[in-house]
Amino acid sequence: MRTSCLPSRRTLAALGLLLTAGIAPALTAQTRLLRQPTVSANHIAFSYANNIWVTGRDGGDARRLTSFQGVTMLPKLSPDGSLVAFTGQY
Repeated sequence: MRTSCLPSRRTLAALGLLLTAGIAPALTAQTRLLRQPTVSANHIAFSYANNIWVTGRDGGDARRLTSFQGVTMLPKLSPDGSLVAFTGQY
């Protein structure tokens, strides 16, 4: 009978699942998938989670502008930041 000090494939797979399960919540705790930003003199608009959001150019809390059932994307701010145009599919 031949023995080895290396772990079996099943043991390595189980260890990989445990490590991934422990790391996954930490990776999803922060929002990092902000898409398609557009900038005006005072504001930044972007799409996230199928909605359009806006925040001040200096940062701070973002405010959700849309809450439709469907997809909204490609925001475009007017130069003065008073209007936001976007594409939506409902």
